[in-house]
Amino acid sequence: MKLTELDKELLVFVALEVPWELVCAEFHQQYGSPELLARRLFDLCGAELTSLRAAVASDYPVSLQALAADAKANACYERLDVTRAPRWYLVTTDEGFERVKDRLDPD
Repeated sequence: MKLTELDKELLVFVALEVPWELVCAEFHQQYGSPELLARRLFDLCGAELTSLRAAVASDYPVSLQALAADAKANACYERLDVTRAPRWYLVTTDEGFERVKDRLDPD
């Protein structure tokens, strides 16, 4: 899978497990919309460069539609309610680290 510079920035951003809400707030405008961001994340998951999971106590499904709908319902988390528990988490996989390791460890 060919990665754009933006994809690489995203992989670095989720090098440690990060809630979807923070990923969306940071990247939805750069990808064009929360739907396009979610679609790209699912592409990256399909290429085994990232992993996406529901929060442990979450009843929310892990789907492109669920992520996009939640983002739209919450104004793309630009004013994130800190009392709400995250629903989904993203993390870069070992394969994803290999693709961006020069950005994580310049030596």
